[in-house]
Amino acid sequence: FVIIYSFSGGFRADVFSDLVQFFVMCISVFLVIVFSVKNFGGIGFLKSKLPIDYFSLTGGEPFSLTLIWGFIALSTLVDPSFYQRCFAANSNRTAKLGIYISTLIWFCFDICTTLGGMYAKAVIGSAESSKAYLYYAIQILPDGLRGFFLAGILATILSTMDSFLLIAASTISYDLFANKDKSKTSDLVKSSHISLFFVGIICVLIGYAFDG
Repeated sequence: FVIIYSFSGGFRADVFSDLVQFFVMCISVFLVIVFSVKNFGGIGFLKSKLPIDYFSLTGGEPFSLTLIWGFIALSTLVDPSFYQRCFAANSNRTAKLGIYISTLIWFCFDICTTLGGMYAKAVIGSAESSKAYLYYAIQILPDGLRGFFLAGILATILSTMDSFLLIAASTISYDLFANKDKSKTSDLVKSSHISLFFVGIICVLIGYAFDG
C-alpha cells in the first residue's frame, strides 16, 4: 500500500500522508492522557502508585544513561529524512521555523507518551513493559477511540516507512544509477519508480529473514 501511493504521488503523497498520520498520532496519545486523568486523577494518583524515582529528573537511572539517550535523540540531526525535508522547504526561514515547531511538538508528544507509560505502570504494573502502554490504552479508551488509537500506532509505522522508502529510492535513482542525464525529469521519475519497487522488495525480504 505504501509503495503504491509513493509510486503514484512521490514526495507530495509522502508529505500529505505524513500530515494525516501526524494528526492521528498526536491526537491518539493525547486522548490516552485525557481519559487517564478523567478515570484515575492527575499527578497525585501517579505519586501514590509509583516509586518516587519516577518523578526525578533521570527517572532513578544514572545520569550517564540519560546522557546516552540524549545523544541517541540527536541522531535525528543526521537522519536522511531530516535533510530531505529541509531541502524541500521554499526558504531557509521556512526550514528553521519548521524545525522549531517540530521540536516543540516532539517535546509535547514525548510528555504524553511518558505520562501514558507511567499510568500504565500504575494501573497494570504486572504487564510486560514493552507492551504495557498499548494494553493500557486499549483498556482505557472507549469503542471508536480505541480504533483511532490503533490507527495512531499504525501511523507511526507508515510515516516512517513511506519516508525512508522514498529517500532510499531517490538516493538509488539519483546518486547511484549510472549514465543518467539528471537534467531529464522523465528519466529521474522512471528510475525512481524502478528503485522504489526494488527497495520495497528488499525490505520485505529482510523483514522475513530477520523474523522478530
